[in-house]
Amino acid sequence: MIPKISAEQKADLEGLTNSCQTAAQKRLALQTALTRRLPDLCPPGREPKLTNKLKEWWTLPDFAAFRAEVKKVFKADIPLADRSDWEDWINHDRAEIARLTAEIAQAEAQIDSIVYDLFDLTEDEIGLLEAAI
Repeated sequence: MIPKISAEQKADLEGLTNSCQTAAQKRLALQTALTRRLPDLCPPGREPKLTNKLKEWWTLPDFAAFRAEVKKVFKADIPLADRSDWEDWINHDRAEIARLTAEIAQAEAQIDSIVYDLFDLTEDEIGLLEAAI
């Protein structure tokens, strides 16, 4: 059975969905902007092949880990003159990606709550559903 949805619930779902989409687009833009610049760190004559760690640079714990991965992959360090800029860029974007990820998770939890209410699910049913996902 498809439950009836009130205009308020529909508006809430639309707003939360739009919020998720906007945050996800911003997060992807941040992730890809820096990823596209990573080959710039590769010395001339070398293949700028990125590892999964570099492709997902925002998951590395800190700039030191990022720098170590760059050294390992490209067999060269980030030039000293550029290090501060890269560190600032990475730290800023990593923090913004984390903020956007939290914003998405919060909106998704609110969407779930609205849907659970629409279907009048019990705590046990919600637990089973979330365990299966």
